[in-house]
Amino acid sequence: MPDPDAGRDRYVPVAPDALDTASRALYERLLAERGRVPAPFVPLLATPPVGEAIAQWSAALQAGALPDAVREAVFLRVARRQRCRYLWANHVGRARAAGLPDTVIAALASGAPVAPAHAVAATVADDQTRQALAAVAPALALTTALLETAVVTDAQVDAVQAVLGTRGVVELTSFCGFAVSVALLLTLRQPSLPAGVPVPF
Repeated sequence: MPDPDAGRDRYVPVAPDALDTASRALYERLLAERGRVPAPFVPLLATPPVGEAIAQWSAALQAGALPDAVREAVFLRVARRQRCRYLWANHVGRARAAGLPDTVIAALASGAPVAPAHAVAATVADDQTRQALAAVAPALALTTALLETAVVTDAQVDAVQAVLGTRGVVELTSFCGFAVSVALLLTLRQPSLPAGVPVPF
């Protein structure tokens, strides 16, 4: 069901001088680390302890075992599942930059499964990029199991572990929760969409 308030930003960024001490500290940390306050963190300025915890969670996952291609694929899968248009618009370009082929992005846009043949493009010459793309399909299969069916099989876990290791399986599970949290915060906030980026839902 369409949101009748879509397009109305509920948490417009405020001037730093208008923030209390704890919120200002979070604002300055984000600005120092990221050069800006990312869209989902704007509402979190209202609850600095939670914002700090989520910032640490984000940083740990960013520095972890998951390739960029896997993280971006999960963001797009979650954006489609949650119908979070801003999340899709903000990450589809990053997904392409991480090496996701158009066939994978098209499957994610439609909500279709991503077959291994889609995930590993024959034209990819770089070994590191090829390995990262090889992890996308099993990672998305586990993501779908975690978020859609809540039934995870040994085969799904083993497939991810074969390409990302035990650490990767656990970080992927945590990243699914992180991506959903980001989508929910963006859905609550309703920021304006980036200009010129089509959203397929």
